[in-house]
Amino acid sequence: MNLTHLSKYLKKYSAVIVLSIMLTVSIGVPSFIVSLFFDTYPDQVYSLISFHLNGETKDSLSADLRTYNPINDTYVENSLLIQIIEQDILWLEEEHSDLDLVISKYQNTYPNGSIDVILENTEYDDRKKFRSLRELIYENEDRFWYINNVEQTKLPEDSYGSVNAYTTPCAFSSRGSNRAYLGFRTYILTDDDSWNSDAKFTSNGTMFPTWFVSNGTHWVFNEALNETIYQEIVPLEKIVEGLELISIDMPYSNEVSINNRYELFELNETMDRYTAQDFGNVDFYVSFSAKSNREFRIKLKILETHLLNHWYINGFYDMGCEDWSGFGLIFIGLPVAFVGLILSIVFIILILKQVRKIRKKLLVPSF
Repeated sequence: MNLTHLSKYLKKYSAVIVLSIMLTVSIGVPSFIVSLFFDTYPDQVYSLISFHLNGETKDSLSADLRTYNPINDTYVENSLLIQIIEQDILWLEEEHSDLDLVISKYQNTYPNGSIDVILENTEYDDRKKFRSLRELIYENEDRFWYINNVEQTKLPEDSYGSVNAYTTPCAFSSRGSNRAYLGFRTYILTDDDSWNSDAKFTSNGTMFPTWFVSNGTHWVFNEALNETIYQEIVPLEKIVEGLELISIDMPYSNEVSINNRYELFELNETMDRYTAQDFGNVDFYVSFSAKSNREFRIKLKILETHLLNHWYINGFYDMGCEDWSGFGLIFIGLPVAFVGLILSIVFIILILKQVRKIRKKLLVPSF
C-alpha cells in the first residue's frame, strides 16, 4: 500500500478511528485513575508462594508432611522430607541468583500438605521472579518429584479490612509513600469474634512475650522482649521491598501504672482481653513506598506474613493512620474523581458528535 492509498484509507475511516480512540480514552483514563487512588483489590501476591505436595513415594519416602507411626498409631512430622525440601530451597537460590527464598511455614491444609515460601526483596506483583522459580522447579522434575504444583498466594477475603489483618489502608500520600500506625498482639484470644474474649500468653520455655514480668515483688519492664523485637522485627525493613520504617512504641513509662493497676499474677493464667492488651499489645509505625493504596495494601500483607513467622505474634490490629486521616481521601480522591468524571463527559459528548456525523454520511445518498 503506497502513501496515496494509505491517505485515502485513513480519510475514509477517520471517523471510525477517532471514535475508537475516544472510546478507549474515555474508559481507560477513569479506570486508571480509580486503580491508582482507590481500592482495586488484586487476587494474587506473587512474592508469597506455596508448594503443594503430591503424596507420591520415592525410595520409600512419602511426599507428605506427616507420616503414620503404627507403633503409637499417630501421625508424626516427616522430618526427612522437610530436610530434603530445605536443601532444595538452598539449591534453587544457588541456581538462580535473583531468588532469595525463605520458608514461611509448613501447613496441612492440603491433602498431603504444602510449604509456604516467601520471595524476599521482591515487589508484591513480581510475576517475573515467580515464573522463573516455577519454571526452574518444573524443569527439574527428578529433584522436585514431591511437588504437585507451585502457585502464588491469593489474598484471603477476610483480610480486606479485618481487625486481625491490619490491611485497612491510610489515605494515599502525594509523596508516593504510605504510612500507617499498626500493631500486633502477643497473646492468643479464646474467641476472635468477641470483644469480651479471654486471652492467654504462651511461652517459648525461656520467655513470656509480655511487656512486663514479675521480679517477685512487682512488675518490671521485660527487656528480653524489647531486645527480641529489635533483633527480629525492626530488621524487616531490609527484607520487605519498599519498607522504609519500622518504629516500635516501647511502654517504658507504663511500669508505675501497671503496678498500680495489677496485683502480681502468673503469666500463664487465662485473663481478660483488656489485661492482655496492657501486657501484650505492640504498637508500631510502618512506611512503604507505594504507587497506590492497592500496592500499599499488598505490601502490608507481605509484612504480615513475615511477622507471623515469629512464635510470639498471634494477630494484628489496625491503629489508623499516622498523619493521613479520612480527610486525605476527600482532598485527594474527590478532585481526582471529579477530573475523571469531566474527562468522561467530554469524551462522551465528542463520541456522540462523531456518531451523528457517521449517521449523516450514511443517510446521504451517493451518486
